[in-house]
Amino acid sequence: MGFSIVAIRPESITHFTCTIWGWRPIWFYVVTVYPQCVGLRLTIPETGYPYRLDEAGWTNDGLMVPGEHAVAIGNAMLESINATKDSNPEKIAKALKNMLEHDKIMDAIKQGYGPGYYVDTQTLKEFAEFAIQSGGFSIW
Repeated sequence: MGFSIVAIRPESITHFTCTIWGWRPIWFYVVTVYPQCVGLRLTIPETGYPYRLDEAGWTNDGLMVPGEHAVAIGNAMLESINATKDSNPEKIAKALKNMLEHDKIMDAIKQGYGPGYYVDTQTLKEFAEFAIQSGGFSIW
């Protein structure tokens, strides 16, 4: 299973594609560095279907991240990555592993996160840049 992240009003990059093994750590990173999204309630305009922004990334049901939050997510990710003095892939992977082991956001451990999931710094940066330029995005 994979995730296709589709830009709503793209400046340049129209989509970001990732396997489930790469996407879940990316979204966990998002929820960790942009805690404002946790519990934020949104509604799909066409249907009135309510959802929480922090839960949007855990499924590929087409839920939308509005433009202002997409930009904030991208900026928070880049700020976090750039703040890491030694932002090599191993350090980021270790930080993610530690978050998965110790943080209870989205009850990640019960959902099966851990061995097999991996993301590197370059992929995090690519997604951050996509988010900033996306004009908002849908997660499929």
